[in-house]
Amino acid sequence: MFPNERWGKNPQALDLELIVLDEAVRSGDPGLWRPAAMAVVEVITGVRLDGPDPNAPRLLLDETIPEDPRPPSALGRVDPDLDVRLRLAPAQVHLTVLHWAISEFMKATGLDDEPIVRKALERMASGQRGGQASSDLVPLLAELAKGWRDADGELRPDDHPLSCRFWAASALETALTPPGVYGIDPLDALAAAPTILGEAWHPLRRQIKTMLDT
Repeated sequence: MFPNERWGKNPQALDLELIVLDEAVRSGDPGLWRPAAMAVVEVITGVRLDGPDPNAPRLLLDETIPEDPRPPSALGRVDPDLDVRLRLAPAQVHLTVLHWAISEFMKATGLDDEPIVRKALERMASGQRGGQASSDLVPLLAELAKGWRDADGELRPDDHPLSCRFWAASALETALTPPGVYGIDPLDALAAAPTILGEAWHPLRRQIKTMLDT
């Protein structure tokens, strides 16, 4: 578009080829520089830019594609592959995977000894959600939330052991929440798995995928 604004070790190397572009720019017609530029490309590369075949099939889109499509769930934003695999599986598989994974969260954070946690896991295994199943966890969550900050009042990292205890209990609460309540999806209980389990999440994730593939 601006053939006179070029530089380099030999900025005059393409003077001959650029004559047509120089003339298009000097003409003052703003519609000429594009076809002139394409002509220059053809001359320099030897590749002809043929126009579209009017008889060729075309793909027409009748919808507007979002500029930045995002998965609708928290798990989908963290692990879209696992999210899709789980959502294609039956509901009973969801329950089995959630119960197993969250039991591992509890063991990793030492919460498996809490009577409230054991009771909540029993309720999850039986398919109970909402009501007493999740409300019993509220006092525990409130207590664990205090571990977010150190003695100086500074926020601890998400992967700090005390923070992980809260995330684990929160994941259990999410798994016990009926789908759609407060916009929560029970499968989103797995979104914090990498934070809670660290490197131990990778072999567990492989086992989950094996379960889903069988």
